[in-house]
Amino acid sequence: MKAGTDAGLRLAAPSQMSGLLAQAFSEDSNLELDWLWYATQMYDVDERRYCLERAQHIYPQSAVESPVLGHRTKKMVEQSPAFQNT
Repeated sequence: MKAGTDAGLRLAAPSQMSGLLAQAFSEDSNLELDWLWYATQMYDVDERRYCLERAQHIYPQSAVESPVLGHRTKKMVEQSPAFQNT
């Protein structure tokens, strides 16, 4: 998978992305929960958004899209330590 090109999503060049996002690309997980977890760990807003969109791309009925679970998922991301520092 090329960084930032999956499902039309765009990110910075690999040399400009965080080490954690580079790790996520290296793992190339096809599990929604992996990408939701990565979203909670990202300090960069665009990287966080990418992880949430990747989770939704993997599983279109994702918790991100559910009116109830989506709200909870977004709250979880907002309460993560990484989000508090942006």
